[in-house]
Amino acid sequence: MRNWNSPRPSAPLRERAAIRAYGGLVKATVKEWVRSATLSREQAHLLLDKITETVIAYLRGQVAAGAQALQLFDSWVGVLGVEDFGTYAAPYVRRILTALRPLGVPLIYFANGGTALLEQVGKLPADVFALDWRLPIGVARARLGIGASGPADRRAVQGNLDPMVLFAEVPEIERRVRGIL
Repeated sequence: MRNWNSPRPSAPLRERAAIRAYGGLVKATVKEWVRSATLSREQAHLLLDKITETVIAYLRGQVAAGAQALQLFDSWVGVLGVEDFGTYAAPYVRRILTALRPLGVPLIYFANGGTALLEQVGKLPADVFALDWRLPIGVARARLGIGASGPADRRAVQGNLDPMVLFAEVPEIERRVRGIL
C-alpha cells in the first residue's frame, strides 16, 4: 500500500513506469498584458523572472519526489510570433532547462502550436522535443535541426499523432502510428 506521507513513489512503481513531471509558463498571458499596457516590458520581464524561478524550484522538487523525466509544457506558445518568442519565451525556457540539466533527468520541451517557431525551439537545450500533429514529423525534425550535426545529435522528438485518429478504426490507427515511427 502507498505510504502517502512518503515524498517518493515506492521502488516497485519506479521500476514499472517512468514518472514524469510537468511544468509550464504563462508567457502568452504576460505578452497580452504588455500589449494591453497592463504591464510594461520591464514589468513583464520581472514577472517572467519570478515565474521562471518558481517553475525551476517546482520541477526540482518533482525530481526530488521521484520524477524521472521533466516536460516543460508550453501550451500557449503557439500564439507568439517569432520575435515575441525570442523575447518572452526562449530566454526563460533556456534558463529553466539549463538550471534543470544538473538533475540528470531527460528534459522535454513541448511548444504546442509552435510550428512557426521550430527553428528557434531547436536551439533550446532540451533532450526531447514533443510535437503536436500539425506538421509531418520529418518536416518538424528538419526544422528543429535534429540530426543536422550528424549521429552525435542525440536529441529526439515525441508525439505527433493527431488525437482525433484515436476515434478511427484500429487499422487506420495502426497505419498512422507506423507513419510516425
